[in-house]
Amino acid sequence: IDVEGLDLQILKLIDFNAARALDGGNVDQLVAGKLAYMPPEQLRGETNSCSDLYALGGTLYFLLTGQEPEALSECDARQARADIGQSLTNLIKQLTVQDREARCLSLVEVKESLERASVNCKITSQPPHE
Repeated sequence: IDVEGLDLQILKLIDFNAARALDGGNVDQLVAGKLAYMPPEQLRGETNSCSDLYALGGTLYFLLTGQEPEALSECDARQARADIGQSLTNLIKQLTVQDREARCLSLVEVKESLERASVNCKITSQPPHE
């Protein structure tokens, strides 16, 4: 993805397994993180590997739009920026869908979707900042 003035050749994610801290169903534990990046099941203490994908979708939405995703909602990046390609928009929507079973892709599938989206994606201006 080419965003003018930014080198996005290397992207590192941190806390990729943060949602797993609540595995075991003990909802009396502290829930850490921003609600905008938290899947609905994390609030119920019912996380699995698909929960991390929701946070990834929210992160991609922020990186492309410069806006925090709306908490507990499916993100539509094209509503925020019309120049974002449909394949990338579809991936972000799938990663942020509320039903974790519908969201659950393998990391290989996510990587392949990002690679396909980046072939035809060129965003030439920085996202607006609030």
